[in-house]
Amino acid sequence: MPQSAVEEGFLDLDGPVYWAIRDRDDAVFVSRRQSVFEESDGVEYVTSSEVDDDQVLSVPDVVLDHWDGVDDVEPVEDDDELVFATSDDLRWVDVLWIVSEHRTDEFEDL
Repeated sequence: MPQSAVEEGFLDLDGPVYWAIRDRDDAVFVSRRQSVFEESDGVEYVTSSEVDDDQVLSVPDVVLDHWDGVDDVEPVEDDDELVFATSDDLRWVDVLWIVSEHRTDEFEDL
């Protein structure tokens, strides 16, 4: 997890983080605010997790399993790097988009 995710207020080191998947394109998001997903149409909250003592954010199995089942998404392997990305709209609601290293050219890297 990049330090900027904490410094810019997207995630907290001492609290839960919330994961969601968008229906229309199977995009995966994470935020420190669960309410942002509950208030969004077409986005389903799927689980929560925490940043560990080493400041590592592990991707929950439900998210990894989801990626494995999506036809248009490159499978995420154990050694793949994940990128925490954002956009102006996502930054406004404290949400990060999690993408594999294969799709980094499509997003603003955090």
